[in-house]
Amino acid sequence: MRLWWDIQKGTTTDVAPGACTEVPLSRLQELKEVITSEDIPRETVWKTKRIVINSTTYRVGDFFVLDVVHGEEVPIFVKILHIVKYRGQWLACGRVYTSTHFDEHLHVYCVQDTRKWVAFKPGVEADFQPLDAYTDVDNLLITLHHKPLSHGVLED
Repeated sequence: MRLWWDIQKGTTTDVAPGACTEVPLSRLQELKEVITSEDIPRETVWKTKRIVINSTTYRVGDFFVLDVVHGEEVPIFVKILHIVKYRGQWLACGRVYTSTHFDEHLHVYCVQDTRKWVAFKPGVEADFQPLDAYTDVDNLLITLHHKPLSHGVLED
């Protein structure tokens, strides 16, 4: 059942009613790195934990391939920690994870948190498949089922 449609420029957005809450931007301190505003103390955003854009579901806690290092084709991952509507545009905000190495035995990428935040418009990432991360001793592991479709949003 479609609950709420927002059709803009050929994109469809689906958010369950009551799933959004209005939050002062000043309460999301970690987003100061990626959302620049001179009016942060008074500005508000709409926040949700799940959104569907163009048939792709984005959830807080999911990993996505944000970009691919061009020469080696090593994926750069992002873990979504916030989904916000800021100034009329939905943004997925999260931490960037880089690959430390590829484990051929398990066929997984071992990743580590860079502690860098990024905000991106859902749909511009390198691959639209949400990924899960697994923990093995001290490693965070992510399995790719296929090669990412394109290069994402990060600059060289």
